[in-house]
Amino acid sequence: MDQLPPPPGSPDDPFPGTPGFQVPVPMSGPPRRPGPVSVAGWALVVIGALTVLAGLFLSSIGIDESAVAVAMIIVLAMGAGNILAGVLVLRLRPLGRTLGFVFAGLGFVGGLAQLSGRPGSAIVTLAVDGFILWALATNRQAFVRQG
Repeated sequence: MDQLPPPPGSPDDPFPGTPGFQVPVPMSGPPRRPGPVSVAGWALVVIGALTVLAGLFLSSIGIDESAVAVAMIIVLAMGAGNILAGVLVLRLRPLGRTLGFVFAGLGFVGGLAQLSGRPGSAIVTLAVDGFILWALATNRQAFVRQG
């Protein structure tokens, strides 16, 4: 009987004709975080830290008015929420993306409200929060659980 030569290998086959040989597939590790998502996460953390500092400054004023106390609580809660959202975004958690949308959206609306009074800082606020919203909206696939 005639022996037939082994079938030709695929272009990726380093050892053509070797029966049972398969090119190893790299193990899939944790999902990679896109650069804009990293920047958005860190921006949320920094905004949150600065907001918490502003809330602590409000508490150091020492005015015993209830309006100042309410404002301080709101500012501290916003800062803590921004920090939480930033950490969860950096960990690629879907809840972080949702919270990031909420807090960046609130910041964007606040920036719009500042436009008439202090346009310089309002433009910076709009740019940063707009970038965060854009980064979270265009990188949805990074927050989808694999496997």
